[in-house]
Amino acid sequence: MIEERFMRRSEVELATGLSRATIYRLMSVGKFVRPYRTGKNSVRWRLSDIQQWINDRPQSRGGWLLSRIIKLFSQPLTKEHRNEHISKYDQTAT
Repeated sequence: MIEERFMRRSEVELATGLSRATIYRLMSVGKFVRPYRTGKNSVRWRLSDIQQWINDRPQSRGGWLLSRIIKLFSQPLTKEHRNEHISKYDQTAT
């Protein structure tokens, strides 16, 4: 049995290319996956839900994004690995 992988918001942003504001705007109109509450002040998205959302999008980029998600999140991330990906995202966002 494969254990479900949960993603932080920053990982979801990196995988989808969406900003925090866009994610929450799409959620408010029912067009993005709702997260699971994992603590008093934290939420996480299931990797499989994000993969499905990308597959369901009518854009040609879907295949590229899905392969990016699978590559980045198929294995549990160490803190250093996650920070490396986040810092790469931060560099491209500026």
